[in-house]
Amino acid sequence: MKFKEKYMPSIDEQIAEIIKQRKACLPMIDDALKRCGALRGPVEETRNIIEELEENSTGNEMLADACAHCKEALQSFRTKISDIKQRAFIAQKRFARDTINIGFGGPKGMGKSFLLQKLSGLTDNEVPSADGLPVTAVRSIIKNSPKNKADVTFHDVQSFLEQRIWPLCRAIHIPEPRSILEFQTMSLPENRESDLEIQYCQKLEKYQKALPEYEHLLSGESRAISLAELRPYVAYSLPSPDGDRPVPSNVYLAVASVKIYCLFPRTTVRELLLIDLPGLGELDPSLESIHTEGFKDNVDLCLFVRRPACARPDWDREAQAALDTLTQSCPAGRPSDFVLMVINGGGCRKDYADIMEEETRTKLESRYTILSTSSSDSEGLSRDILAKALDHLAVCLPNADNQLLTDISASLSELSQKIMKFCDEAKRTLRQHGQGQDAEEIVRRAAEQARQSFSNLNWSILEKIENMAVREDDLEEVISTLDHIQGEMDEYFAHGMDEGSMEQWHKKAMESYAETGGISTWQADTINKLRVQIAQRFSQELDSVYRDYICVIQQEAVAAFNNAEVMNGLLSEGSPEKDLQKLVEYFDNAELTVPQMREAVEGLLHLKIEHNAQFYPRAYDPVRSLKKIADNMLIDGKTRDEKCRNLYMNLVDMGSRTILDIRNRIIEETRNNLFNILLVAYEKFDDLIIRNVNVREEWIRFFKSYFSDIRPLEQKTNKSYLLNKTIRQLEALRARAI
Repeated sequence: MKFKEKYMPSIDEQIAEIIKQRKACLPMIDDALKRCGALRGPVEETRNIIEELEENSTGNEMLADACAHCKEALQSFRTKISDIKQRAFIAQKRFARDTINIGFGGPKGMGKSFLLQKLSGLTDNEVPSADGLPVTAVRSIIKNSPKNKADVTFHDVQSFLEQRIWPLCRAIHIPEPRSILEFQTMSLPENRESDLEIQYCQKLEKYQKALPEYEHLLSGESRAISLAELRPYVAYSLPSPDGDRPVPSNVYLAVASVKIYCLFPRTTVRELLLIDLPGLGELDPSLESIHTEGFKDNVDLCLFVRRPACARPDWDREAQAALDTLTQSCPAGRPSDFVLMVINGGGCRKDYADIMEEETRTKLESRYTILSTSSSDSEGLSRDILAKALDHLAVCLPNADNQLLTDISASLSELSQKIMKFCDEAKRTLRQHGQGQDAEEIVRRAAEQARQSFSNLNWSILEKIENMAVREDDLEEVISTLDHIQGEMDEYFAHGMDEGSMEQWHKKAMESYAETGGISTWQADTINKLRVQIAQRFSQELDSVYRDYICVIQQEAVAAFNNAEVMNGLLSEGSPEKDLQKLVEYFDNAELTVPQMREAVEGLLHLKIEHNAQFYPRAYDPVRSLKKIADNMLIDGKTRDEKCRNLYMNLVDMGSRTILDIRNRIIEETRNNLFNILLVAYEKFDDLIIRNVNVREEWIRFFKSYFSDIRPLEQKTNKSYLLNKTIRQLEALRARAI
């Protein structure tokens, strides 16, 4: 019997599956970020409230100490939330990538660039290398792709200063320049305490002198260039035209990063990025932080490259410092899964390479995997280094990803437990030292007193509205508006009832007479226009007047709310309408709901008295009678001309008498009904906000929400209220942590 061999996925398929699984985990990371955001706000709010309580704890040292301990704990929670959020962001960036990324690091001059050249198929022009010398000046990212090009991203002025200049300034303890001009003209210290400071100052001097060479490139833009043009942007120096010493170049100082696209000669894994790191352990303090920045989200595996150059290739301080820099960037799991040691022995003596491998194994206590190669060609290096690195990734990367997610989830759970425990202990401690059990009663008494005061003030307002009906001067604005309407109608008649002039009206009347053989059609059309004109004039003008009366009532209500015994000047928006709108916002944002109070104020805010709705039915009988009067009107005249002129005079007379009749009726209706309408509306407001059976409790809820704004009382009372408010906030924070 022949057994079927178990299918083993290729390395391409394994890498593709890792990327697929990472994408599937993104919703889980999004949830973690949302939980961090949901906790951050309540923690901040709780800290602010406890800080306020601490400020009002004069004379109670135990309460003040308890507040201080609570603030320390909350600050710790805030730091932990930020840390978890940062780790979740790192995971989100890692898992959203479409590639697996391998970084090449280690001390300078170890052949990293040569190794990259052979694995990627690039040359010294794109990945600079020189035996034992630091030549790679910019972090380059090399993508396995059939495109042959490079994208160069330049610093803008700010990122150039922050990443290139400020780290050096901090290292020699001088002020950081805030502009290019400041950098160009700043003086460097003459007295330098150490060799390092001397070399840092020399670097800054070099950057200052070379500024004209690269300043024009500090644009922040990205530029696509051919691979043949790349060398000046990634290398410390350029080849000499005469083949002698290399020519120094400073263009790289303007470059933030470079991404190179080329087809790797010896691997079929397309979702692959190689990251070329400048030598670690160099004297520029900015380099290590710049080039390892983003490792946690941008690198899946680091190859730490070493090259035996002598018979005693010790594991020295420089090598350990470089390894420490890389392992600090390990996002999750064991550093030995994140960093592989590479002994780059191609072209070196085998015994030297063997000594270095043994030395490395001994110093690192066999904790790290060591890849050794004696090859110097693409095929051998791809087999000995890249293929084994990918195999290592296929096994270890899923474990590291799972560990990263587990760590984030466990940290969130642990933090939630600590927050809940803190809330329970803080409530108990604050109650014990604050003696604030009477705060609830203080708020209740204040709310009831305010409600009673507002009720008394409302009775005064209702009496004022009732008295308005018997004072003639309260009708002065209505009468003035009616006089204005009458004047406008006189103008309307004088100008031919919208025809331009009486003569123009007469001309059109004659034309209608000739067309229809009589005056009745023109008469009916004119009567309809007149009715509409009268109705519109009165409606448009009077609605504005009635609105003014409503504003007076709203102003009285706002004054009552702002009374020192009610809400104590809480409303200060500058107009009755804005103040009432602000009060509605207070109701909407209150910790405890107050629906009836909101309904009452909302109703008063949108109170309307409309001429057509409230007064038209009773005041406009004369308008409705116009057609009947016109139908019975006798038009004298022997000729068409006389009949048309007499019709005009009769219509003007009839219209004027109708307007006068309406005017008198509106004055009477306003005197009898306007203030009744206002009275009924305000009584409804008063019923909802004062006399309704449930509204007493709403006043208490409103005062609980805004007590410190309404009643900044003496120290003890305010302390009691703040303590009560703090307890409620701790309960809310605990609920959010769950």
